Amino acid sequence: MISKRRILLLQLLDIEKAINDIELNTHFRKLKRNLKNLETYSGGSRKIRIDSPDNLNETLELRSNSNDMQITIEKYRENLNKYVIKLEGLYQEKNELKKQLFP
Repeated sequence: MISKRRILLLQLLDIEKAINDIELNTHFRKLKRNLKNLETYSGGSRKIRIDSPDNLNETLELRSNSNDMQITIEKYRENLNKYVIKLEGLYQEKNELKKQLFP
């Protein structure tokens, strides 16, 4: 018979693995890096080359501080937000399990 504490510990390990999988996901990391690059771009050039938010294998060439650049930043935020919502849920579930395990 498996104890309740052991089940909670196994669930905690599964959540840790899911968090780690998301944070090490190459797509997530590229989205995060490219969004940071766009948001902090103060540029020397008038044009910036960056991966498309819809398909990271395509490259876009955008004028700095243009409407297209702002639209691309919003698309990156939307795509990244999907991962962030998953991570927040996993962290919340992890914290609840920790409270049950270590009162």
